[in-house]
Amino acid sequence: MSNLKRVKTSQVQVDGPERVFGKIFDDIGFNEVQEELFRHLVITRIIAPGCKLKTVDYLERYKGISIDISKIYRFMDTLHRSLKEQVEQIAFDYNKSVLGGKISVVFYDMTTLYFEAEDEDDFRIPGYSKDGKPHNPQILPGLLVGSNGYPIGYELFEGNKYEGHTLIPVLEQFQQRFNLSRPIVIADAGLLSAPNIKDFTSQQYEFILEGTDIGFGIS
Repeated sequence: MSNLKRVKTSQVQVDGPERVFGKIFDDIGFNEVQEELFRHLVITRIIAPGCKLKTVDYLERYKGISIDISKIYRFMDTLHRSLKEQVEQIAFDYNKSVLGGKISVVFYDMTTLYFEAEDEDDFRIPGYSKDGKPHNPQILPGLLVGSNGYPIGYELFEGNKYEGHTLIPVLEQFQQRFNLSRPIVIADAGLLSAPNIKDFTSQQYEFILEGTDIGFGIS
């Protein structure tokens, strides 16, 4: 007991989350990504979700790992440019395995992410903002997931792009990459204007619009 009294908080490290979520991380197959920082970011995001600065604070306080915030920002670029396809392939393979070897239904949705900086470029462009920040540069992330919310992949689009024009290109891209047969698509009604519905139907996609009582091509 006397020895324990001399232990400082800064000397205590948390091991349980790594044992639990690290095991899940490995079982999914993400340990194939040979980047230790990727592992730290994924597990920390589950345990203590927050901004990148809070991630740095958590790793230093509870894991004894000191990482400069700029290194994390640079790694996010690396993750998107160099590791994205590998991470998505692992996610898709696991998704397919837990769904019995076939992905027949997918969900697609988009949001907007704005930047506090006012500088624009060819990608960060003001547009319709779901955050109520129409004058701020933004980008549009689109996420495709399978049943039960298992992720398949994501794409990023220019901030002024109409979100309804992203759905079919994303579906076609992932169908080609993963040799995926045409799934039933569930999407928010706001993603599909009348012309988009016509295109969707002409390409023989089966789909359901959330937020309505309308289903097209569903037997």
